Amino acid sequence: MKTAKPIKLLLPFSLICELDKYLESKSFKPPMKTMNFYIVIADINNVTHSRKDSEFVPLNTKYLKSVIGTKTDSYIKTLSNGGFIISDEKAIPGKKSYHYKLNSYYGGEISEIEIPPDNKLFRKILKHQRKKSAHINRLSPHIQQMRKEFLKMELDYPRAIEWANNQDNYAKRVSYLNSINLIQDKRLRRFSRNKTNNRLDTNLTNLKSDLRQFIIGDYVSIDLKNSQPFFLSILLESIIYNKGSLCWYLSNHNLSKTFGIKGLRAVQKIHQNSTLISLLVLLIFKNGRRFNRALIS
Repeated sequence: MKTAKPIKLLLPFSLICELDKYLESKSFKPPMKTMNFYIVIADINNVTHSRKDSEFVPLNTKYLKSVIGTKTDSYIKTLSNGGFIISDEKAIPGKKSYHYKLNSYYGGEISEIEIPPDNKLFRKILKHQRKKSAHINRLSPHIQQMRKEFLKMELDYPRAIEWANNQDNYAKRVSYLNSINLIQDKRLRRFSRNKTNNRLDTNLTNLKSDLRQFIIGDYVSIDLKNSQPFFLSILLESIIYNKGSLCWYLSNHNLSKTFGIKGLRAVQKIHQNSTLISLLVLLIFKNGRRFNRALIS
């Protein structure tokens, strides 16, 4: 019988040691579970590696409450009072919650904490992940195809981990290792549509550029914001070889099965509405050639 692998959390070793001592010195009522504190710390780590705009990050409270329960705020408050996490002290009722970061005092080695399959937290984490994937079949055909390709993607994990461990900057080292861990464990891979801007949020789109060298396989990388040179090259090729049009190129490469007829028709109107270019998200679409990001000022 196949045994489920434990879920791995990567946390600062010195922080974990001091937190354990701190909890032993306090008498909390009701007793607080150490692993729940680790879950909060890991969440801050995971969100931090995908954001570039601020060192303080919002907590994924919906996820934390689904795993830890109603006492989530107590765990956050205890970590803050003990100085293990630091708040930005800028909450706006109804608009913005407190954002947090890990105390930079705790650096050095990184500790691997495993949540075994017989632990309730293990089951709750996977249950939360399954709920997020419950409505995948309602997505557009081309988005479902992208998800399938995304789940097939792998990194050269040994080389990537070795490279990350050799980074001198502690914050970057933790960030890189967390990114690798969240891709390596396919149960934790993230694939969802952002309700604010309708973009796809995945471990791949948020992957640090330094780690992309370890992706196995030949993938096309397109900067959709500045991708005009890429599409121009397709048009020029079709003109030079008398292929006719961009639609000819798309239809003859059988992309209609992936993007759908409506999607291909929308491509014809890209010049009328630039937002429709989002229909051509090809970050994980395999191609025999490799295109670097197109940079245009």
